[in-house]
Amino acid sequence: GAGFAPAGSDTLSRALNILGVGPCYDLKEVEKNRETVFWYNVAMKEGEDVCWDQVFKNYQSAVGFPSCLYYKEILDDYPEAKVILLSQDAASWYESASESIYALSQATWGPAKWIFYRKYARMADAVIWNGLFRGDFEDQDFAIRVFNEHTEQVKSEVKPNNLLIFSVSQGRKPLCRFLNVPEPAEPFPSDEHDTELQKRIETVRKVTWLFNVGVASVAVCLGGLIVYSAK
Repeated sequence: GAGFAPAGSDTLSRALNILGVGPCYDLKEVEKNRETVFWYNVAMKEGEDVCWDQVFKNYQSAVGFPSCLYYKEILDDYPEAKVILLSQDAASWYESASESIYALSQATWGPAKWIFYRKYARMADAVIWNGLFRGDFEDQDFAIRVFNEHTEQVKSEVKPNNLLIFSVSQGRKPLCRFLNVPEPAEPFPSDEHDTELQKRIETVRKVTWLFNVGVASVAVCLGGLIVYSAK
């Protein structure tokens, strides 16, 4: 999948797994496989001279960030790969991204960020927030312009026979025809908000707040002891 996450990408990932063209690689797999350093290095090299088999060898498909940003480089190594571009309204995508993956990036701060989430934050900043969006994601007009430019670039650069412009509201039929696979008995996954991600955002916020308060309390206590000892 060459479309930006998150709108529809989780549904597409689950659908591809159901259709037998999984496992599907996405941002969750990056964390599970501890591959943040790999993608940070990809960003530093701007996608050049990358051994894609290092992350894709056990997968048949990939959707969303970070792989969607390097679809051209990935196609160089897998020229027969089919590309699915999620058709989505730019304003709706921005709202969804703001409330999910961007909210997650902003949920951690202070000492907790650099102790618990350092590698993930460094990767996400290099690839997405400071890389793709140049530190200006909160400028909605700019972010939407980046989104639209990426969409048009995919349409113009991928061979028409290898490209499906797809909306999850269309269900499985277009996917099955495009991928040349039979329709499964299992129903198409629902296009619902990723509640798992929202729970994780709340968990990260709580952990961050508790840890940083704890660090601050220890610092105050130590400061008080030093002052008391100096008397």
